[in-house]
Amino acid sequence: MNSPFEGGLRGMFATFPPFRCLNSMKHLIMAFCLGLISFYGCKHKEEPRTMNIQIGSPAAGSQFDKDDTVWMTAFASSNLPLQVINLKLNKASNDSLVYFKQIRTGSISSFITEYFINEFNPHADLVMTVQTTDDDGNETGKKQVNFHCHAH
Repeated sequence: MNSPFEGGLRGMFATFPPFRCLNSMKHLIMAFCLGLISFYGCKHKEEPRTMNIQIGSPAAGSQFDKDDTVWMTAFASSNLPLQVINLKLNKASNDSLVYFKQIRTGSISSFITEYFINEFNPHADLVMTVQTTDDDGNETGKKQVNFHCHAH
């Protein structure tokens, strides 16, 4: 007489109905895990970044009198999230930094609105730069505009 206990526990599990499908179940689980690993393990080709930076003001070549309010406005957008937007104001003659603001964002677009009062003495030719960077600090976009501030 064949007893389920003849082969020890292995024989018992092999004949006990719920455990017969364990072998095929192991294969199914292994196939599922390999599928997940291959799906998430392969690097997907990253979408190339497209940048759009528009400077609203000051306009290129514009001139400001002493005590004028100089508005610095810009719009930056990308198909991928922007991480950092740097707004810089430098003297054109020696590239010395006059103004700097770092804006951290996680969105795909951002408006920048800043201003200063023209108190330059002597007059100065200035360069406003809007620069964007990615997570690693790599530059992703840059736009500049030159303008002049009078001293009188």
